[in-house]
Amino acid sequence: MSDIAPTKAYPLTLPEELIFDIFLKSDPKTLVACRATNHYWRDKLNAIPFLQETHSKWKARGQFIYLHFTLGPFNQRPDWIMKMDATTGEAMQLALPVTINPGGWFRIIDTANGNVCMRFSSTGKAPQILIWNPAANTLRSIRDPTQHFCTMCTFTYAFLYYPGSSKYAIVHIFKRNLGDQDSWLTMFCAESSDWQYVIPCPKYVKNLDQNCVTSDGVAFWLSWSMHDSTYPSYIVSFSIANKSFFTIPIPHHIVSHDHRLLIYQDSLCMVSNRDTRDGYEINMFRILKNGIHYAWEKIFTFTGIGSLENPVLIHEEELILLKKTHRERNALMRRPETSQFMFLRFDPLSQHKKILNAPFYLGHVQLISTHVYSQGCFPV
Repeated sequence: MSDIAPTKAYPLTLPEELIFDIFLKSDPKTLVACRATNHYWRDKLNAIPFLQETHSKWKARGQFIYLHFTLGPFNQRPDWIMKMDATTGEAMQLALPVTINPGGWFRIIDTANGNVCMRFSSTGKAPQILIWNPAANTLRSIRDPTQHFCTMCTFTYAFLYYPGSSKYAIVHIFKRNLGDQDSWLTMFCAESSDWQYVIPCPKYVKNLDQNCVTSDGVAFWLSWSMHDSTYPSYIVSFSIANKSFFTIPIPHHIVSHDHRLLIYQDSLCMVSNRDTRDGYEINMFRILKNGIHYAWEKIFTFTGIGSLENPVLIHEEELILLKKTHRERNALMRRPETSQFMFLRFDPLSQHKKILNAPFYLGHVQLISTHVYSQGCFPV
C-alpha cells in the first residue's frame, strides 16, 4: 500500500438512484455539508428532481406553523415566533438566527421550499432581508431596497420560486415619493444576486394587501380601489417568469366583511366571512380561468355561533382556523389584560374540528402573520 496521498478523489461509481436513496434518508444539515465538499456533489445534490423529492418526503413527515406574535411597539418585550406542529399542536418558541435589540424588529415575508424570507433590523435602522433555512442553519443576507425609495410610503413584498427551478425571486412594490400616485416594482433574482427590473406598475396596482400568496411563480394580492376602501375590488397578480401583471375582478355578490387569499389544492382561492344574526358564515371560492374570464366556484360553506373562527392557513386538505379572545384590564376586580388564541384544524368535507393549541398571554398580544413551514435543502 502506498503512503502517497491521491491527487484526485474520484466520485462514487454507484447508480444515481441508489445515491439519491441514500441521501433521502439524511437530514438537511448533512446534505448541505455534503453539497459544500466539491462541485460534483454540489451539482448532484442541487438537481431539481432530488431537491423536490427530498422536500416532498420531509413534508410528509411533518410540517410546522410559524406564528409571529407582538405586544406592540411601546412594549419592551421583543416580538417572538411560536413554532407549532401542524398535526399535534405541540409548540415551542423559535430561536431567530439574528439578534433583535431594543428598538429592532423583524417580519416574515414568506416561507417556501424549506427557506424563510424575512426582513429585520437589529437596531431599528438599516433593514436587511434574510434568506434562512432553519433546518440546515444556513443564511444569506440581501440588501433591502427600501433605503433607496420612500420609506414612509406603503410597500409590499413577495417571496417565490421560478416554476421547476431552485432559483427564487423577491418582488418589491413601492413608491418613489410620498405624494406619488403610481407604484414601481423591483425584483431580486437569486441567480444574478442583484435587484433588477425597476419598472412602473400599471395604474390599477394600488392599495395592495400586505398578505400575499404565491403559486407556480405567480404572486397574488387583494387590492382596494381608490373610490371604495371598504371592500376589495380585484386581485392583482404578478408573474416573475413573464414579468407581467394582470387582474381578476371580484364579483359583487362575493364581497363581504373580511377576505383572505389561500392556495387550496394548487388553486387560487378566496375566503370571505359574513356576520349572521347568531354568529358567522364562511364561504370559500375556487378561482378558475375560463378563456379571458374567470369563474368563481364555491367549494364549501360552514357556519358557527359566537365569535369568528377565522381561516388563516391551508395545511394539506384542512383549514387552520383562529379564534381570538381579548379581555381588557379590570382594576376593581384585579384582573390583568389578557389575550388567548385558539388554533383549530378544520376538515371542510366532514366539518370536523380539532383544537391544536390555545396559547394564553398577559397583555394585548397581536398575531402579525402565520406561515406553514416544512423542511427542505433548497439553496439559500
